Amino acid sequence: MKRILILGGDGYLGWATAMYFSARGHDVHTVDNYLRRRAHDEAGTNSLTPIGDNLPARAETWRQVTGEPHGLLATLTTLLAPDRKPTGR
Repeated sequence: MKRILILGGDGYLGWATAMYFSARGHDVHTVDNYLRRRAHDEAGTNSLTPIGDNLPARAETWRQVTGEPHGLLATLTTLLAPDRKPTGR
């Protein structure tokens, strides 16, 4: 088992990469500044892919569905985007 850090873990590619490694038994942590979510908020649009309200909610859904202990570093997310509450849509 390896410890893996995914930057941009809330994005389309980052989240899929995190799930891939987690499903193979690695200790995965994700960090994201919610740039994609902010862009959707500013444009008044929604993601085409159904996603959780925030990165911790997505990770919890992953844990419930798969039983995999997908980790995340929510404190780094907050530090990287202090003006953005990680709530999403």
